[in-house]
Amino acid sequence: MASNCLLYALRLWRYGTRDHLVIRRSHWGWFPHFAVFFELQDGSIVKKEYVPDAPRPRWIPPLLFKGREITTTYLKQETHA
Repeated sequence: MASNCLLYALRLWRYGTRDHLVIRRSHWGWFPHFAVFFELQDGSIVKKEYVPDAPRPRWIPPLLFKGREITTTYLKQETHA
């Protein structure tokens, strides 16, 4: 299915909860990239984003592209000094 990172992130983001819409510069050009971070009850964080299957640097990004969902989990761990 063709989509883009903004449409994907807006579908997942729940305003007013512990979810965060994150905007950063794309690795493939000057344009923005969007992702969503979810804070879990135990303090861990899950990042979900939509990325192109075959990215390449370009001046103007395509409006829609074939891609895949990437999920990254950051577990909260106790550190002892």
